[in-house]
Amino acid sequence: MLTQLPHGYAERRVSGGVQIVARGDVLQLVADAVQEAGSLYQYALRNGSGRLAGGRGPVALLEAPEGEKWAVRHCWRGGAIARVLGDRHLRVGDPRPIAELQVQSILRSRGVATPQVTAAVVYEEGLWYRGDVATVLIPEATDLAGLSLGEGRWSQEERERAWYAAGVLLRAFFATGAQHSDLNLRNIIVRRDTGEAFLLDLDQCAHGERPRGAHSTMIARFHRSRRKLERLLGRQVSSRELAALKRGGGL
Repeated sequence: MLTQLPHGYAERRVSGGVQIVARGDVLQLVADAVQEAGSLYQYALRNGSGRLAGGRGPVALLEAPEGEKWAVRHCWRGGAIARVLGDRHLRVGDPRPIAELQVQSILRSRGVATPQVTAAVVYEEGLWYRGDVATVLIPEATDLAGLSLGEGRWSQEERERAWYAAGVLLRAFFATGAQHSDLNLRNIIVRRDTGEAFLLDLDQCAHGERPRGAHSTMIARFHRSRRKLERLLGRQVSSRELAALKRGGGL
């Protein structure tokens, strides 16, 4: 059991070495889904309302109580090690789903907008584990790459508003002292209807004492990802958008 659960969350163990930490109001729903399908991710794939393309695998969309829609992700491995270990992770330290929940809770409490984790599920198998994470789906949202460089890119005014919101978001994030090891244009989404920006991929985040130079490293990585996408997609993020990002105070 976790030493301290984030406020509003509860924990349950079910047969087969499964640990569930979920919002108290959906804990039973998640436990039932896991027992029915073997995992929350498989349940969402079978019973969900669609899929989104993910970095290492599809994200399953699942209708949830009170009109919510969840994005359910499986914790895949990346790189060459994935060919050996597949989706297995060594049971050392906090499992990735639990760590993501904890970081999300801290960041949200400090004013960083990020989709709420509704459930973190860990499937223990001896020295290894597999994991799933469910988050509330942000409606009408597009990442910075898509809204500025994609085929359906937004109007100039909307793009400037989005990049300003991204700057405000990053300023709040940097102020927490947290570190994001994969900060890029795809990890910031913006709601078109409200202009709100949200930070994604918190499994790539660590909270604690940030190493010297980490702030500059994150900024450099962000702009490397921008330039790479500009070359790849044949479009440029305009100087006005970058100026809006700077006005927001992020970079």
